[in-house]
Amino acid sequence: MKKLLDIPKNWQDFEDVCKELWRDNWPCREIQSHGRNGQAQYGVDIFGIPDGEDKYYGIQCKHKSIGEELTEIEVDREVEEALNFPAPLKMLYIATTAKNDAKIQKYVMKKDVENRKKGLFGIRVYSWAEISDLLRQHTKVLNWYKEEKFYQSSMELYINSIRISEESVILKPQFNRIIDEVVFVEPINLSKDIQDKMIKQRNVLMSTFKHLEKTRPEISLRISNPLVHNYKLNRSLVELEIDIENTGDQPFENYFLFLEINDSDFDRGIHFQNNDILVDDNESERREKQLQFHEDNKVINGGMSRRFLTYICLSHEEHDMNIDYFFNAKNYKTNGTIIINNRPVIQDVKKRRITHKKDEAGISTSITNIIDEEERSILDI
Repeated sequence: MKKLLDIPKNWQDFEDVCKELWRDNWPCREIQSHGRNGQAQYGVDIFGIPDGEDKYYGIQCKHKSIGEELTEIEVDREVEEALNFPAPLKMLYIATTAKNDAKIQKYVMKKDVENRKKGLFGIRVYSWAEISDLLRQHTKVLNWYKEEKFYQSSMELYINSIRISEESVILKPQFNRIIDEVVFVEPINLSKDIQDKMIKQRNVLMSTFKHLEKTRPEISLRISNPLVHNYKLNRSLVELEIDIENTGDQPFENYFLFLEINDSDFDRGIHFQNNDILVDDNESERREKQLQFHEDNKVINGGMSRRFLTYICLSHEEHDMNIDYFFNAKNYKTNGTIIINNRPVIQDVKKRRITHKKDEAGISTSITNIIDEEERSILDI
């Protein structure tokens, strides 16, 4: 995943970046800034007639601080003002340093269709992620931008190397569909000789085990210790890596990251488990709705990152969920939402046992995230 370029530190620099970028991208050798600060600009900061075109294209630049969003009200206002631009426009580009926002993209598409039906200009919105991609396509402008170094300190949060401002995170918890077949078999009356042989075989096994305890304690431990061998395993717990990266030039001091699962998802059993995937009698005590990551006297300098690890327990039903995050540091704070796409993987585990009671015979199915020693041997885990 490509990293975003650093955001310009003020609106003047952002307009300069947009002007040079679209001069090269359209291309338009005679691209111009519209008026000066304080004058009526009619929804257009930059304008020009691209090569091969016969009508004006306009750009409205919306510089946003880190964490700020472009709103539908702002889109409406700029589109309305652009109707009064001195010359008819063919296209209006709304360029912003805000993050990608599916809701705004959908709203702009709706406005674009409405405008075109009326014979008016088309509308496009470019987030900073898309502007970053365009800059990479125009090496000369990109080099100029990096050499000027007029960007602000910034911080971006990553999950599993995916930038959450652009992507959702796909997690695949493991579940088992237990197919339990109970077969009725007529009881067999064993003779005394057979019973004696079975008792003798059991005694031989016990004697062998005691010998192993004395001569090969490591083998004995694996056979007998429930923490090593006979434990139960929670396969629905998925490892979640949190990478905090400072992409700016100022350090983050006294920082902490706070994560929270919403009430409805927590009520359905989704929770953090800042521990491991083994199941014991205290599992319910380890279920967390909220997590906080913090390191005393630690600093994240520009270009550096910190990684934290936790587990999240998901459900066997495919669904999308949100985790709210809050990052706070000295002189800096931000918040947002991590979108988790839960895509469970369900494996069939067939179990067969015998009963001597007819009313117990039959087949039943159930889905579980906890597997025991027998199921682990079936799945070869």
